[in-house]
Amino acid sequence: MTLQALVAVLRQFDLLVSAPLDDPAVSGVAVDSRRVTPGTLFIAERGSDADGHAYVAAAVAAGASAVVVEHSMGITAPEIVVTDGRAAARRLAEAWYHHPAESLRIVAVTGTNGKTTTTALVRHLLNAEGTAGSIGTLGAFDGSGRAVSSTAGTLTTPGSVDMQATLRAMVDAGVRHVAMEASSHALDQGRLDAITFAGAIFTNLTREHLDYHHTMEAYLAAKLRLADLVAPDGVLAINADDPAWSSLHGDRRAVRWGHAADADVRIEELVALTAGSRFTLTGRFGTAEVAIPLPGEFNVANAVGAAAVMLGLGMPMAEVVARLASRRRFPAGWSGSSTRPST
Repeated sequence: MTLQALVAVLRQFDLLVSAPLDDPAVSGVAVDSRRVTPGTLFIAERGSDADGHAYVAAAVAAGASAVVVEHSMGITAPEIVVTDGRAAARRLAEAWYHHPAESLRIVAVTGTNGKTTTTALVRHLLNAEGTAGSIGTLGAFDGSGRAVSSTAGTLTTPGSVDMQATLRAMVDAGVRHVAMEASSHALDQGRLDAITFAGAIFTNLTREHLDYHHTMEAYLAAKLRLADLVAPDGVLAINADDPAWSSLHGDRRAVRWGHAADADVRIEELVALTAGSRFTLTGRFGTAEVAIPLPGEFNVANAVGAAAVMLGLGMPMAEVVARLASRRRFPAGWSGSSTRPST
């Protein structure tokens, strides 16, 4: 791909301020100067901890073919000036990796607790044919459970460039469905804005990450951004027992789940077993007895959230129940809960 082809992408999304006429070949895109090799297009992205503009000189020294910046840096390399570096990174990465999300059905999970388990359960529900992957706290996995190469590092939700690279690797590995954790940091920073989701699950909201968001109102607002990224014909699976999500209840895409009497997918007759749980699932999609090999009421909630989004997307109740009952193994490192920061 050439530089001018990528400039055209920026122009398409009204992000372009100015661009040179140079048209060198581009060998890759990066927002981390340490990953720049000769021919890479470096994008100066403002992060929560660092400003990519401080690393433009390092990127040029490493051989960047051009740089994307929000203001001129007065360097010798070709400069593309944009209105928003983060948005530019999203759109350029999407184009560079040939729009991998368009080949995938993607379900996201957000909330304070339960994201990792719920994501694993959604992946399992989608994985009857071995074509569902997952992205989250434990890493990225394809349908067989093999790790997918990802440069996301310790982030629960990869950055814009890493996300598109990971999705492309999944498509190339034969993945057709993806279950993904969506952290509040990623939503606030727009890392997922280039993706249209088929469905989203909202688990719960408790006090966390206030060092970043400062207020619960800002934390909630970040989580709620996920609803805007779900397709018009998609599904919002909302925990009806948590009042934090009340603003979503009237959405026509909503499937409300939990113990609430008016929930679309309701939990009844919960019984704790030695190595699992048994309960009745009833409501808008029918009634069924469910047994899962996961103990604890919190895991029942995780399972029902996963069930709700899949029921909303058209999976028959009988298939959902059978798949939940067959869940025996989680990816290495899963412990039923996570203390890792969700970033």
